[in-house]
Amino acid sequence: AALGKNLSLRKADYDAAGGLEGIGFSLTEDQALVQALTRRGGRMVFPLEREMMVDTPGVHTWNEFISQRMRWASGIKRLTVPGRISIAVMALRQFAVVGGVLAGWGPAWLLWGITAGVNFLIQARVTTALGMTRQLLYFPLWEIFFTWSAPVQAAFFLARRRVEWKGRRFGQGNPEARIQNSEEQEAGG
Repeated sequence: AALGKNLSLRKADYDAAGGLEGIGFSLTEDQALVQALTRRGGRMVFPLEREMMVDTPGVHTWNEFISQRMRWASGIKRLTVPGRISIAVMALRQFAVVGGVLAGWGPAWLLWGITAGVNFLIQARVTTALGMTRQLLYFPLWEIFFTWSAPVQAAFFLARRRVEWKGRRFGQGNPEARIQNSEEQEAGG
C-alpha cells in the first residue's frame, strides 16, 4: 500500500524518479510514484516508530468514503501481479464471509473468526509498536465494517461509470481521462 497521506520519501529519490511530473497524471499518483521509485531500485519500508507516524483526518460521509475507495480501486489495474493477487484474496475472503453468513453456511463464521484473528494480530503488532494499544478497543467495529462494506464498495465500483476526485469527474474505464462537466464545456475548459 502506498497511500499519499502517510507516505514519505527522500527528496533525491523523488527527483531521480522525475517527481509527480515525471510519472504523468494518475488518480493514484502516490501508487504511481512508488512504482516509479521501485523500478529505479528503491524499496518500500514500513517503519513502526511513533516519531514517524502521520495522523491524517478520515472522510466524514458515506459519499466521501465511497468516492475515496472508488479512486483507490481505479489503481488496481496498475498493481503488480503480487498486488493483484493480494487484492483478489482479500476480495474472496470478504465475499465468502458475507455471502456465507447471509446464506446460512456455518463455516463462513469460522472463516470470519480465523481471518479476523489474523487481522487482530496484525493490528496488535502495529498498535503496540506505535504505543497505541488503546485503539484495539475499536477493532471489533473495524472488523465488522471492513468485512461487510467490501461487497457494497464493489457494487458501487461496478455500477458507477465515473470516479470523482477533488471536484472533478473521471471515466472509470479510463480513469486518467477527465470528464468535463457542462460548465467547463461551455467555458471551453
